[in-house]
Amino acid sequence: MFFYLIYISTMNQDFGEAQMGDMLEGFRSWNNENDITGCLLRYQGRFLHYLEGNQVEVLRLFDKIKEDGRHSGVDLLSHGDIAVREFGPYALAYENFRRSDHPIEFLGLLIGSFIDAPERSLDPKPSSKRFWTATKKLLDPKFSSDLEPSGK
Repeated sequence: MFFYLIYISTMNQDFGEAQMGDMLEGFRSWNNENDITGCLLRYQGRFLHYLEGNQVEVLRLFDKIKEDGRHSGVDLLSHGDIAVREFGPYALAYENFRRSDHPIEFLGLLIGSFIDAPERSLDPKPSSKRFWTATKKLLDPKFSSDLEPSGK
């Protein structure tokens, strides 16, 4: 049995590309060391992050994330138990929505509708496990060098 956690936050305005690369490298290293996998989406100044692994380790990481000065307004959307990891082979899958193709545009539409009006957002909503299953299916053929497999 595994545990998942989903949160959304707002990037600080002075957060640049070099800092993003450093953050991804740090997260991937931490995740590999602590057997955590997941996916980070960067969309219009927001982070939407899905974490999965041992409950104690995921919650420990989330405590660190809440204190991270690179973003603010960390809002826990959902959490719970799961039988199988969604992003098992990836320490941290990442998408920044710079590419233009139909699956990515669709994913952006789902996120945008959730950010604009969570109560009226399109399904599947980013707070649901179904959204992350869909995200995996939409991103899977597009995994690039931004996505590094876990060392596990």
